[in-house]
Amino acid sequence: SLHGALPIWLGGSVAGIDVTPGHISVPVVKRAEDGGGWVLRVCELAGQATAARVTLPFLDRGWAGRLRPFEVVTVFVPDAPDAGGREISLTELDVCPAGAEATGGTAGAAP
Repeated sequence: SLHGALPIWLGGSVAGIDVTPGHISVPVVKRAEDGGGWVLRVCELAGQATAARVTLPFLDRGWAGRLRPFEVVTVFVPDAPDAGGREISLTELDVCPAGAEATGGTAGAAP
């Protein structure tokens, strides 16, 4: 029953995320398990190596990196305003802990 339901205003729009180029998809956007930010799954769909950029306008930050053809990466975008997005493992653990030098991969490279 809708008795007593609050009225809902429909109309307008809110941009949730900005993704470029067009053959990049972000099928998952969720809060991190620890609550300290957002977890994104970023997918390349056209079979082309490319520079990708994902921006969360509500945080005014995001992630930029290179993806290989059909690559899927998991990215953590922290709530902290002075921190940028970084690639993490599927289980939401850091792939490369802070202060350690990455030994491979392309995530986080300049687009």
